Amino acid sequence: MSTTKLRLTIFWNASGVLYTEFLTKGLMVNSKRYCGTLRSLKQRIRGIGQERNVFLLHHDKARLHCSVQTHDAMGKWKFPVVPQSSYSPELAPSDF
Repeated sequence: MSTTKLRLTIFWNASGVLYTEFLTKGLMVNSKRYCGTLRSLKQRIRGIGQERNVFLLHHDKARLHCSVQTHDAMGKWKFPVVPQSSYSPELAPSDF
């Protein structure tokens, strides 16, 4: 059994996984890197012909999700975000 840790970013919809990205060891996720991930996701959505479908992002209130750079990128690529209240006891939309 390995003790190596990996960081995976994954986006999915009802049909399955849309995009995955592993973070290189030693690097951290910041707004610039996350915006690059969103750009890659947008290209993937376009590539599989799903642009006409509605996509919603479910974000928590992490700094990189709330940064000006991230908000600008999401507005540019028309990614709407599911609103999440602070300290909500409800399950996330993906909890089942």
